[in-house]
Amino acid sequence: CLIAMPKAVAATEATLPDGFVIGDQDGIRASGEGEYFISASDIRPGDKITKTVMLHNLNHGAPYKLYLDIESLEATGPLDLFGATSLKITMDDKVLYEGRLRGDEGESKLEDTLYLGTYKSGDQGSLKIELLLDDGTPMYTEKSVAEFVWKFHAVADADSIPKTGDN
Repeated sequence: CLIAMPKAVAATEATLPDGFVIGDQDGIRASGEGEYFISASDIRPGDKITKTVMLHNLNHGAPYKLYLDIESLEATGPLDLFGATSLKITMDDKVLYEGRLRGDEGESKLEDTLYLGTYKSGDQGSLKIELLLDDGTPMYTEKSVAEFVWKFHAVADADSIPKTGDN
């Protein structure tokens, strides 16, 4: 079976601000447009995929509030990977989501926007992504695929911009 998470596309304007860097343990992994891709193939029951995504604001301008939206769930093949795979998203040791890829008990928390914090110039954060294919999941000869789109949204934090006369 295969689990694929195609590109995490950036902000509403389709770009991250200059100087906002997203990478993982393999180096800078997101383009200026914020596209980020994780692919895992030949996954077996009990296999776990872990990625640590680093977020870093090197921009010398306004601070940015960073959000992550998860949407466009699509699966193909005989195995329901959204039901058989657990997802845990942790931001700086705080669990933001833990449950099935499709959400739990009819509730799709994956459609909620996750707030990842406000990043001033020089600030950084760590987003840990863990995917686990449940033990006991049946194996099929036909490939199964699960895909979803992650969108990073960076919004200038106007409330944090110093104004003339402020100390």
